[in-house]
Amino acid sequence: MISVYPRRERIDPQADLIRLVDHLRRLFSSSGGTSQVTSVGTTQVSLIRPDLANAITLTASTTVWTVGAYSQLAASADLSAHALTGIYFDDNASGNAQQIEIAQGAAGAEAVIYRIAPRGLSQAGQDPMIPIPVPVQVTANLRLAARFASSAAVAGGDTCRVKVQATPRPL
Repeated sequence: MISVYPRRERIDPQADLIRLVDHLRRLFSSSGGTSQVTSVGTTQVSLIRPDLANAITLTASTTVWTVGAYSQLAASADLSAHALTGIYFDDNASGNAQQIEIAQGAAGAEAVIYRIAPRGLSQAGQDPMIPIPVPVQVTANLRLAARFASSAAVAGGDTCRVKVQATPRPL
């Protein structure tokens, strides 16, 4: 029996990666752009925002299911080559139903890019990472912020703490 498929050579992932990185370097340098891949073997890592800091505290309105004010997660442009892939969430063990909105844009002009209702996923002091099923692209040069609403009418507003994880977009 004669096969119509060509004979496949042994797959070498490292050699394929080296060829891909070389091709991308040539592509970026010929277009005047800059490559984020600095050398073979260098791995782009996921980013956490805020980075090396406490999670931001979000405060809901004192009215049930009314969002509070936005709080900044990341300054403009620092996630432009990444996509949001997760949210770290701590509801301070309130047990209330909550909804978080992630938005981008200047203060006062934010546009919601993702919503999640993470009820019952954390305990005080724990920040489990909630994966975002379909990564959300982050637009360059726009601020990233979050706000939330709660099922409880709490004097001063219910609170939660959040961080986001962003993973490099595929090359």
